[in-house]
Amino acid sequence: MTDSSEHPPIVVGITPDTGQREALLWAAAEAQHSGAPLLLVHAWGMPSMSYGAAVLASDVAANLRAQGEQALTESEQFVTDRYPQVEVTGVAADEQPAEALRARAAGAAMVVLGARPPSKRGPFPVSAVALPVMAHVHCPVAVVPEEARKPATGEPFLVVGVDGSPSAAAAARLAFGEAAARGAALRAVCAWHSPWLGSLDVQAVAGEAERTLEEVVSPLSARHPGVRVEQEAVAGHPVQVLTDAAEGATGLVVGSRGHGGFVGMLLGSVSQGVLRHARCPVVVVPPAAEP
Repeated sequence: MTDSSEHPPIVVGITPDTGQREALLWAAAEAQHSGAPLLLVHAWGMPSMSYGAAVLASDVAANLRAQGEQALTESEQFVTDRYPQVEVTGVAADEQPAEALRARAAGAAMVVLGARPPSKRGPFPVSAVALPVMAHVHCPVAVVPEEARKPATGEPFLVVGVDGSPSAAAAARLAFGEAAARGAALRAVCAWHSPWLGSLDVQAVAGEAERTLEEVVSPLSARHPGVRVEQEAVAGHPVQVLTDAAEGATGLVVGSRGHGGFVGMLLGSVSQGVLRHARCPVVVVPPAAEP
């Protein structure tokens, strides 16, 4: 086992369902690449209730704790069997899951959560845990679908959304670092909307998108010369453009809030949209995050 004491941890939310381990596997691989320790968190908070109801619920709480501790033990062994070099510990918490994860995210490198499979071909449901965690933590949050599509064969690649906003700039920095660590190519995509005023305006907007890409990508390419980068300025809605671009990708990286977000919004419409529709892991990066 490597000494990971100097690295901030990757925090992973787990459930007792041993069939839902895509997020745990993804996080363990990330820890292997980065040298970070894993902190597994299982929380089962009971709602507030009267004294009498609390007495009746005590057995339920005890059962939940036992299930949580068993889930942690099994999950730690699951990681150790596959990634013996990764340092892994677990925490069982009688707290609401979002609160438990937010508390452990202070100083973390990343939080990793799973996403339930969608019904039929519909969007992935974004859980009541993921959104409040993303809205209040200061590190990247990765959401890994339990039925993520397998990456395309050939050279692995990541996709990053670029729009010139501070959070998208942070997302680009993280994406370059991830691509370098994983030996993957990177596709930097800037989506733009076609104006109504004529072809000259269309050309101007497309040109601005290309300049935005160049301004963000060029300095990062110089820092990571080993990463092969493709730049694409694409007309269309950002959610659709990024979801299409990420087909077959090993992951999609986006900022938590891009240009056009209302003041006071804690998570942008684009980041929420790709969380619901992308079939690969999605990493949402706040403006303050540094790789």
